[in-house]
Amino acid sequence: MPLVNLNPLMRGLLLLLATLALAIAVYLFWVSAMTSGKPLGCGDASGCADVLSSRWSVWFGIPVSLPAAFTYAVLIGLLLIQPKVSHVRHPLLGFLITTIGWVLLLVAVWFVGIQLFLLKAICPWCMAEHAIGATIGMILIGTSLFGGRTVQSLQSDSKEKSSGILSRLGPSMGLALVLVGQLIGIQSLAEHKGPAAEQLPKDLTAQSSGAGSQRKISLFDGKMEVSPTERPLMGSPDSTHLIVLMMDYCCPHCRATHGHVIEARKKFGDQFSVILCPVPLNTECNPHWKETEPRFAESCQLARLAIAVWKIDPQKFLEMDQWLFESPKPRPYNEALSHAQTLVDPRMLDETLRSPDWINSMLKQNADFYVVSKAARLPVVLGPGLTQIVGRPESQEEIDGILQRDLNLQSPIGQ
Repeated sequence: MPLVNLNPLMRGLLLLLATLALAIAVYLFWVSAMTSGKPLGCGDASGCADVLSSRWSVWFGIPVSLPAAFTYAVLIGLLLIQPKVSHVRHPLLGFLITTIGWVLLLVAVWFVGIQLFLLKAICPWCMAEHAIGATIGMILIGTSLFGGRTVQSLQSDSKEKSSGILSRLGPSMGLALVLVGQLIGIQSLAEHKGPAAEQLPKDLTAQSSGAGSQRKISLFDGKMEVSPTERPLMGSPDSTHLIVLMMDYCCPHCRATHGHVIEARKKFGDQFSVILCPVPLNTECNPHWKETEPRFAESCQLARLAIAVWKIDPQKFLEMDQWLFESPKPRPYNEALSHAQTLVDPRMLDETLRSPDWINSMLKQNADFYVVSKAARLPVVLGPGLTQIVGRPESQEEIDGILQRDLNLQSPIGQ
């Protein structure tokens, strides 16, 4: 069988690494399943919440950290009994240990790739665990392939063909590919609702006042004042109810909530209108943000572009705003600029973007509003009389129910 008896030093190193990885996996499971919070050191600027709440963080509905912990625990057990048995008399032991090595390496490649290229968000704790897992995997595979042979013996064995290597690693690698393939398939096809929204108490100081161009809403004891005539707006400034949607054009959960709000307006019409406040999660235009993740690299540019279109033609802004959120992934800025130039006069757009001070001032004020709201994530939906919704609602029915209940909206015709 491929794996030879490990020397005490190598075995001790593997036990140390596996124990450390087990501790991280158990901690991540506790955070995900028991607290629904974020790991230590993962602030608002980190990608921990997005990684740990994504569809790729669960398997059969349970956090992937649980089967990871089980795998490391099994490996530790096998390593502890390994010096007491002979790999010749007990070939299954070597096969299991080598298979685990392949699984850890393949799983690390899969989940690191998901974070870097699909989610574009990094969970440092997850990355640490995968780095340790990949290291363990490479050690086990290398030991299984080369065993205790010296460099001289390997050179003298240069006539060994590739079929010999396959005979050493083929069965364990094949089983590992089946297991990891099953993990990937289930994660890709299984239904995933995403992170649940948090409902915070109503702001009892919130109120609406004035009419026409003087209309405004005040929240958080006057610390946040917004006028529907001074911000991009979905609907009429004279609607009975005004609510605020804080979002980022690069935020996937904002994309979903934005769609829910549009559908709710189709149902309830102008019983409520929505004031849109872009809050880019980017240090370039958000002084309260500490670190910009790669996926939010163009947040400021997209927000400035959308506001510039609104300044030129408020009606065209609604088309621009919806277009920015229509795609599954954030629109590249160059593509968005080209689209904006088809909606408004390109020369006026260029002039507006060349004088961004007032736009930057609006974005800073929006960022201040986000801080005042004490929300821990985007999107945020709030307004007078409305339960503050933080994060992505699980369904259209959930946000419809909150709006109808809190704002006393009349049921749509036929409902």
